[in-house]
Formats: sequence, C-alpha cells, structure tokens
Amino acid sequence: MRLRKIQYIIIFFLINLFATQINLAQWKQITTIPSPYSNIYWLDVFFLNQKPDFGWICGYGGQVIRTTDGGLTWSGTKIMSAKIDSFNIGGIIVYDTTYTQAVNQLESIHFANEFIGYTSGEGMVFKSTDGGATWKSVIDSINYKGDVWGVFFATPDTGVAIGGGCDGRQYFRRTTNGGQSWSTFLGDQPNSSLADAILESPDGIGYASSSGFIWKTTNGGKTWYVFSKSGDEDWQEEITYQGNTFLVPFSKGCYGGGNSGGWRITTNAGKSWKEFTNDATMFGAYLLDEKKGWVCGQSQQVFYTSDAGKTWELRNCGIRKNIPLDDIWFVNDTLGWVVGQGVYKFHLYDTIYPKILSDYPLFFCEGDSIELYCNNDYNYYRWSNGDTTKSTIIRKPGTYSLIAFNHECDYVIKDSLEIKIFPETKFDILTNKKPEFCQGDSLKLWINTKYLDILWSTGQKTDSIYVKDSGTYTVTIVDTNGCSYSKSIDVIMHYLPDAKIQSSGKLEFCEGDSVILQTTENYTSYRWSKTSNPDSIISKKRKITVFNTGTYFVIVENEFGCLDTSATIFVNVLDLSNRLEIFSDKKPKTIDFDSLGLTKMKCEYLYIHNTSDEIVTLVDILLANNIEFSIPQKQI
Repeated sequence: MRLRKIQYIIIFFLINLFATQINLAQWKQITTIPSPYSNIYWLDVFFLNQKPDFGWICGYGGQVIRTTDGGLTWSGTKIMSAKIDSFNIGGIIVYDTTYTQAVNQLESIHFANEFIGYTSGEGMVFKSTDGGATWKSVIDSINYKGDVWGVFFATPDTGVAIGGGCDGRQYFRRTTNGGQSWSTFLGDQPNSSLADAILESPDGIGYASSSGFIWKTTNGGKTWYVFSKSGDEDWQEEITYQGNTFLVPFSKGCYGGGNSGGWRITTNAGKSWKEFTNDATMFGAYLLDEKKGWVCGQSQQVFYTSDAGKTWELRNCGIRKNIPLDDIWFVNDTLGWVVGQGVYKFHLYDTIYPKILSDYPLFFCEGDSIELYCNNDYNYYRWSNGDTTKSTIIRKPGTYSLIAFNHECDYVIKDSLEIKIFPETKFDILTNKKPEFCQGDSLKLWINTKYLDILWSTGQKTDSIYVKDSGTYTVTIVDTNGCSYSKSIDVIMHYLPDAKIQSSGKLEFCEGDSVILQTTENYTSYRWSKTSNPDSIISKKRKITVFNTGTYFVIVENEFGCLDTSATIFVNVLDLSNRLEIFSDKKPKTIDFDSLGLTKMKCEYLYIHNTSDEIVTLVDILLANNIEFSIPQKQI
C-alpha cells in the first residue's frame, strides 16, 4: 500500500456470473496469529510455491509473521531500523548505529527458499537467513539515495530492490551477493514511481511496474527500459504475469493518493490494455495462468477472472464487511491468501451438489406444466427462473438450473436440466358457410387433419358434424405426441319470421271496389304473388291494394336473411253489371219531393227488377244527391 494513512472506501461493483461451478465464498480469517501481531495491518504476502507450507507476511510497525505449516501456526518478528548518531572526536566524525526504532512500513517481502528472504520499505531492505526469525539491514535510506519500495530475488543472492520516480528518477538496485553490494540503474520516465518487480532468472528476463508503465529487463536487472504503457500515470503497486497476460492493480495518482482505482490487464504482452475501474483503490494482483487471476483492494474487494479478464466475479464472502485488503497470493486454484486488515486463507466450505428431480418426463405439451424440485433440504434455494423455494413450476421450454446451500460461503456445483415442450399442433374448425344460419337449416363443422383421437362437445368422434342449433361447439384432438388441444366455434341459428296477412276490409266485394292486404309485422323485404303465377312479383312493399279476384300470398325476409311464406288469402270480386233494372211511374223519371210540412209524409215508388237468373241481394243502398235530408232505409 502506498498510502501512509489507511482509507476505508465502500464501493459498488456490478458483476456477471458465467461459471458452471459457483463459489459463493472462499475465505476464512486466520485467528491463530499471536499477539501483538494479530491486529497489524498487513501489506504483502508471499508463499513458496514449491513448498507451500512456508509463508511470510509483512506490514506496518516493521512486523513480519511466518508459518511453516501452511498457516496453522504463526510466529512474528519486529524489525528495527537503524538510528545513526554522529560524534566529533578530535575533528573526526564518528557514526554510531543502533537499531532501536521499529520500521514503520514494510511493503514487500520475498523468499528465495525456506531460509533466505528479503523485505523492503521506506528506503530500506532487510535480509533473513533463518526463515524470517531474524533480520539485518542490507540497504538503508541513509547510505543509499533514492526510495526503495519493492524487492524480488531470483536466487538467494541475486535480486533487485526498486523505487522512486514520482519526484525524480527511478532507482533499480541490483545485487549478486546477497545484498553486500548493490549496483544502480536509473530510469528517466517522468511522474512514474516504481513499485514491484519480478525476475525469471539471475541474468534473464524480468519485469517491473511503475505508475502507468511496465518495464523490462533482459539481463537480470542490470538495465531496464519501458516495455509498455498500461494507462494513466497511476500507482501500480503490484505486477503479475503469465505468458502474454499481464495484470496490475492501480490507485489514482502517481503515489496512489486518490480515492478510486481498479486494475488493468493485457493478453497480448502489452500491445493493448483493458482497464476496469471502481470507487476503491486496488493494491494486490495475482495470475494463476493466462486466464485465471485475482485482484484485491479497499472495501473488502476481491475479484476473480477465469476468462483472461473478459468478466470478473466478486469473491469476498467470509471477509469482514468493508475492510481494506492490500495483497493476494495463490499457490494453486484452491490454496491462496489475501491480507490487509487481517489475514484470510482461501477456504472451500461445504461442497453442495444439489440435484434437480422431477416425477414426470422432462418434456410436456404446450400449455401444460411440470414441477421440478431439489433432492435434499437446504436453507437456501436459487432457481434460474427466480424462485427461491425447494420446488418450482415450469411452463416454458429451456435450461433450468438450481443453486442450493446452507451457508453463504458454501461451494456450490450448479445443477441444470433441459426442459422441452412439444410444439403446439395448429388446427382450425372449418365450416361450409358462415356460422350463422336460419331455423330449419344446418351447418357442417369439420377439421382438416387426421388425429389419434377426436371428440366433439356433442359427444361425436367423427371428423365432421352437422349442427342445427345455436351454441358453442368444441372439438378436442389428441396428436401423435399424445398432447391434447381444443378449439371452439360459436354458431348462431336465427329463427324464421312469422309471415301473416291481414286485410283492411271484406275479402268479397263488387267490381270497382278494393281491399288492402298487409303483413302483421315489419320485415326487411316483401314479395307478394298470386298462386296462379307464383314467380311473378306483384309488389315488394309491406301492403298492397287488391282489385281483382285471386289467391294471394307474401314471402317475407327478416334482418338475418331468413324467409317465411304466409298462408294464402282469397279475394273475390263480384261482377253485377247489367243485372238490375230500375224504373219509376213518373214521367220524366224523376222523383221530386216538394216542401212538406213537419210530421207530414209523402210516398213515391221506385221499382228495381232483377233481369238475371241469379239471386241478387241489395246491401247498403245509397241515394245520390240526398243533400237536404235523409230518408231512413227502412222507409224505402
């Protein structure tokens, strides 16, 4: 950590999970560190990959702890820095060095084997030859100009100590004799402070990280040059690489004094970089191979990638909420350490293997459903469809997965099942005409495909049926997959009109008179005819005036197009012309009634003679020009 003052920063980071195996958590705090080392803020961690039981951690207050049993037990040491007093004795300056002041900040630690190792910070480098039990200074800030931050040794004797650069030049210190003497290479990259280095061999390739840059050496650290620019000149406290993949964490600013950061990764040896940022400063990084890597930082942040940085997964369960972390180290996929406000070991909690079960086949018909359930009881369930109960109801095809666990830090193997649904069989009910018809008619219904089973709501099991009444008719089919589907159709039967004729007068009358015939109700259309010529339409109106003898009928149509024919009605017109002779005794043939006194009577005779052989009955005799008075008919 570059910052002298520890900052607690809460961040929010959105991630995507794409792994089949899901680690809900993987850390457990080490509680066996003895006092006074148990409450130290730790800055760097290192384990021997070839002997992973041996590990060392350094931090504030000059504290170094070590384990030789894979972290089961720990021992600690406090490294004291040199205090130099000068005395003038007879004109000669004499220096007296004592080690009475604890080193404030040890930023880097590295062991070449289980015995010989180095730690550095605040311009100083210390060496141990007894596995970290005791330490002596091999570089101090008084005798060597320039800052010293990170340290790395390719062998017990050959290594580098680096630092400086924000306010001056970069210092690359190199020793080949275990720190007895050092050579210096100076870099001249402005505003870029060195932090960490790696050497592959004493005389071979190595890399170093400074603010926004990656340096390279091809001669074991004798000379260095800028190999790649990774981004802005932000503090990159660590460097890790595998093949062409390089990973560096960063915090804003050359010294890392900003309140935000992230990490940068390249998969083409520095030709291009991808940067991930958040609101937390990041300090630790480790690559297991070219695809799998880790980063850590403030606010409990630990992220993992398994696809060379395309996606990152937050993996910090088991770590106390919001604490800062500073460095991370992994021996293999399942053995790792992260340090900062505490020491945490990668830990696989219970491995949960939930199994998805079903009591029914994993394929079903469209519109049906299937129940899936977990094989065992757990405290928590997470189905891919969002359900959080032991079982879930599935109605759509797809792959469904389940995560089940008892503790948030359980290691879970996700189980998945593919659900298939038979595609719906499409069919229609066909008709031979519009599904509306008149009373007395019928409608044919049928389906156009053969199926295993057919059942109409009428109870019939044929391909087609005839219906004569209004109603909703349903057919249910069973297809070759055994799936059942239904379709319905609404049918309307319209009642026939009731055609009736009524007359406005007598149906038998004398020639020259008439009678009106009309329907008792209004209809959409009318067609009057005589039985003697039924195809000839007399009228298309509701009523007709009849002058002639004949048998009449009318065909009516209602608004639904339904027809009805009335009963016939007979009209008889009488021909009485030239059958009666009327005469009088008066000459001329005029009957004249002169003035007559009241109560007086005058009688005249009028003779009517039937000249035919038929009996004629006179009804309602009327006298023309009867203007001034009337004569009662009974007096005629």
